[in-house]
Amino acid sequence: MEYTLYDKELRRARETLDEIEHARAEEIEARSLIFEEGRATEEAIANVETEMKTKTNMLRRNKNYLSGLEDDNTAAMTLKTKLELRCKELEEAVTMSDEVMETNKRELKSLELKIIAAQKELDEKVQPKFDSYKDKLACMSNEREDAQKKTEGIYAKQGRGRQFTSKKDRDVFLKTQIKELKDASKQKQQLLSKKKETLTNLCRSTASGSKEIEAKTEDLKKKTGALEELGMTINEKKRVRNEMAESRKEQWRELEESKERVHEARDRAQRAFSNLRKIMPRATASGLDALSRIVEEEKITVGEQYFGLLMQNFELTDEKFRTAVE
Repeated sequence: MEYTLYDKELRRARETLDEIEHARAEEIEARSLIFEEGRATEEAIANVETEMKTKTNMLRRNKNYLSGLEDDNTAAMTLKTKLELRCKELEEAVTMSDEVMETNKRELKSLELKIIAAQKELDEKVQPKFDSYKDKLACMSNEREDAQKKTEGIYAKQGRGRQFTSKKDRDVFLKTQIKELKDASKQKQQLLSKKKETLTNLCRSTASGSKEIEAKTEDLKKKTGALEELGMTINEKKRVRNEMAESRKEQWRELEESKERVHEARDRAQRAFSNLRKIMPRATASGLDALSRIVEEEKITVGEQYFGLLMQNFELTDEKFRTAVE
């Protein structure tokens, strides 16, 4: 009877153990499923975080790029305004130079007309008068010499018949004739001096006009050369401005790409370190946190007294060794 009772209890105990074992197996399987789901969820969260960080970096990069474009646009507008003002000033200077050039041309033409008129007057009026007065002066000089010779001949005639009643009357008459001749010769000399002075003034005026024409021509050449040089300078400045704008855009693009690579590398490093902490023992993670805290609290110099984690001082010979294997 007791054996039967013990046998029944043993069977019940075995059934209970089988049920417990079955429940434990189901619990283990459920926990495994939950663990797998949790790990998949963590991976999905990590992927989402990675994607969010990538998109955040892209958004930040786009914002920085947009800010750079706005700054570039502002600088370009400022430069455009300055260049427009400069071009306007240069156009005004060119217009003024053209006006001065036209004025100089008109003055040059007027001076040429005056020179032609003066030369014509000199050839048609002054020179003939000068030649006429010169001939008259020579004629009067000859007449005076003839009169003097005649006077001397009259004085020399002693034995001939006398024209005058007395010698005194003759001398008075001759002196009167000589005085008249001298007065006429003096007037002719004064007139000749005036004509010579007029001719000298005309020659001086002609020389002055020629010098002024040469000065105006030289000034016109200088201004034309300055305008050409100014145009070349403007073209060169425009070319340099365009090259600098293109270079600045290229530098902005390279800077944004460098920032993007730095952010992506930092994210990969943080993600790798986070994955490393997930698979390392809790005590090791706590020790690393304590080490970082001690370095910060004790103000230990990094690079002289503390060189970081051992794994941070490895230089891998191949990138394949960066893959963690459990």
